[in-house]
Amino acid sequence: MVNLQGIVGLPIDDPVEDAIETLKGIQRIGPGSICSVYPLMVYPGTELSKLCEKNNLSLNPYSSGDTNTGIPSINFPPQEVKRLKNICKLSTFFVKYNIDERWIRALIDIDYDDRTSRALSMGKYYECIVDRLGAKGEEIFYEVQKGMNLRY
Repeated sequence: MVNLQGIVGLPIDDPVEDAIETLKGIQRIGPGSICSVYPLMVYPGTELSKLCEKNNLSLNPYSSGDTNTGIPSINFPPQEVKRLKNICKLSTFFVKYNIDERWIRALIDIDYDDRTSRALSMGKYYECIVDRLGAKGEEIFYEVQKGMNLRY
């Protein structure tokens, strides 16, 4: 088993379709594997931030720089931000359980409340730790989560 990672939310014409294609590619490369998909982060003073400024790409004021939130740095329309966020939160589930594209498209359009969003983030974290460390990972997860302040 491998741990696959991807970045979505690139400044292209259709970042959501690109993200779905990325997920499908990860499913083909590592079926049943653990994966984490993160939003593109643009940090101040980097070459990428200079490139965004040069090309008049607006940055999302709600992006905190924390990839766990799923909120991309590029200021896409709200519906695209929601879909990208949901793709990031559900990516582990989509890949590990080989979820069909029709279900992916349906699930990324749901408005998750804060409680559910947090549960999705914790579920993703749980899957990653337990798949890497087995039974010991479950023990570690429950211990770590007690003091964890995961942004979601």
